[in-house]
Amino acid sequence: MFAGVFTASEAAAVGAVFAALVLVLRKSYRLRDTPEIVAEVTSTTSMIYMLMIGGFASTFFFSATGLPELAARSIGGLPVPGWVVVSLICLAFLVIGTIMDSIAVMMVTASVTASIVSSLGYDVIWWGVVMVVIVELGVITPPFGLNLFALKSVAPEITIRQIYGGVLPFVAADILKLVLLIAFPALALWLPSLM
Repeated sequence: MFAGVFTASEAAAVGAVFAALVLVLRKSYRLRDTPEIVAEVTSTTSMIYMLMIGGFASTFFFSATGLPELAARSIGGLPVPGWVVVSLICLAFLVIGTIMDSIAVMMVTASVTASIVSSLGYDVIWWGVVMVVIVELGVITPPFGLNLFALKSVAPEITIRQIYGGVLPFVAADILKLVLLIAFPALALWLPSLM
């Protein structure tokens, strides 16, 4: 993708083909598993499409009502530094991310928060990177991180307390990464600037 050989969709397709080849080479794939695999992929894909449809609809209604512009004017005019506003938005994303799926959070809130952040003078690409980091941090943050319960369902022999303990170093690392991205926006913009 970085070299321009593949688009994002083509790179995903190539990755899926390589993953399938690894399964075959490790003899982890059996032909009789195909219907179950197809059903699971279809279920997941349809859920993502429903989230996308809902996100597009809410973005359209937000735009039609002028909410992003109103929020940008209202919050951009507050007598506080921009980093304070961005930090409060990140905190809200962290809380929301613990109870909602990351794709749903981004689809519903992207237009409003992007307007606010750009009105504060921040780069929208930088905000996209920060938003992905904070939402993904939310889904692994105890006590309600959705991915923690998904992990529990995959490995029922592991207690939820063990999962919480195991994920805490990753949460700490992600918080440090988020602080660095807010303090030094160039970290998020360096790689896109090469494209």
